Amino acid sequence: MSRVTLSRQALYLLTSRFPALSFVRPSSTVQVLGRDYTVDEDTNVTSHLLKHTGKTLHLRQHHPLQIVKQRIVEHMQAKYLWNNRSPLFSHYDNISPVVTHSQNFDQLLVPGDHVSRRKTGKLLRKTVR
Repeated sequence: MSRVTLSRQALYLLTSRFPALSFVRPSSTVQVLGRDYTVDEDTNVTSHLLKHTGKTLHLRQHHPLQIVKQRIVEHMQAKYLWNNRSPLFSHYDNISPVVTHSQNFDQLLVPGDHVSRRKTGKLLRKTVR
């Protein structure tokens, strides 16, 4: 796979047209829910995503994200049961949006060569030629 290098002007034009691609710059800090975090080479949060952090849209009644979340929970609790018919899975609504590499991949048993572990984004590769 080839690597794409953009000039400052091209990067500015791309991120101004597609705000979701405005990644937080390395060697800075980012604030999430009132706490500062140092940005490193593995940080992939965008400024667009940061604007929505803390809004808990998945908890707002009748919000599309809440409806989808509830349908998933109901499906999992109905389909995956212990022998005594109690749900096999628990669900949690109030966890930190900041996760470590291990929490995001290893603890979820994502294989080491899985596409989700790649540092490049599909959207960026399709948009930039």
